[in-house]
Amino acid sequence: GGLTPECSRLAGALYGSAIETIVPVSSTRVAEMVKLLENTFRAVNIGLVNELALMCDKMNIDVWEVVDAAKTKPFGFMAFYPGPGLGGHCIPIDPFYLSWKAKQTGFDPRFIELAGHINAGMPHYVVDKVGEALNTQRKSINGSKVLIAGIAYKRDIDDMRESPALDVMGLLQARGAVVSYADPFVPVLHGREWSGRSDMTAVPLQRGAIAQYDCVVIVTDHKSFDYDAIVAEAGLWWTRATRSRSHIPTSSGSARPIPWAKRHTSRRPDRWPSACRPFTLWTRSGSSGGRPSSSATSTSVTPSFWPRGRGSAPGRFARRRSTYPPPGPPCPSSWPRATRHRGFPSASRIF
Repeated sequence: GGLTPECSRLAGALYGSAIETIVPVSSTRVAEMVKLLENTFRAVNIGLVNELALMCDKMNIDVWEVVDAAKTKPFGFMAFYPGPGLGGHCIPIDPFYLSWKAKQTGFDPRFIELAGHINAGMPHYVVDKVGEALNTQRKSINGSKVLIAGIAYKRDIDDMRESPALDVMGLLQARGAVVSYADPFVPVLHGREWSGRSDMTAVPLQRGAIAQYDCVVIVTDHKSFDYDAIVAEAGLWWTRATRSRSHIPTSSGSARPIPWAKRHTSRRPDRWPSACRPFTLWTRSGSSGGRPSSSATSTSVTPSFWPRGRGSAPGRFARRRSTYPPPGPPCPSSWPRATRHRGFPSASRIF
């Protein structure tokens, strides 16, 4: 869509030189809304499946089996997958821009805000689960050495914009954890890029260097990670992506995943989905190497942080990497790095 028919023709000619199919629309306003609809569609559906995963966790139902069965329907269903939150420069931001714009007309877009409520809470859910898991090893988050594997917002790129891994790191550090990270695509993390406010350098994720950590949290499943080494050496590890048979003990072993983490044994590692996955937790004791021993166990824990009611929702308009707010009015001015309720940023957005 262009401001004039001639603008539309010229824009179509430009994009047509590289793109096979051009879909003209009547105006720039329609064209912008098309982009916002696509991003909001994904944000809302990811929020839905995140809430479904939390629900299935409470009800002891395998959410992966549910999604895999539902997507066999040949029409009317598109599979989305739960995970630690949203990342990137579009999906976590554009829906809130649309919400702000809609509020200027007096319309309250409730779906967008509810999805933001769920998605923004997922990093807190992850940290709460890590804390409960460490408790099973008679450890606390405070003082534990935690390695975050992958801080880019998706696999095999160096883009950290709005990455939920940065939120997880900040929340763990705020609870006293000694946090390190490994990411072959992000060798240096500057203090201005996360709430810890300190510069960090990536550590190697390789055999012989993993056992020193109390917990390894795989947030972004880069293909180059040695997942066999993580399973063999880490006493406690978490992943947002379920792994193939070569990386997770099979049903013939004694270790089992938490109920809603399905083992996709038929998938090759190069076909693991880049979308966020739920978290598989394994704990291992009494073994210094190799795959989890006969004493390996799995743990399913329930978050205690989850906010009740829309008034305390961290995602109403809160930008990420901010401290989890106390109950009270949404988005008070004291929240760091937060956009303001009914006054989305004067300069498009605030960071």
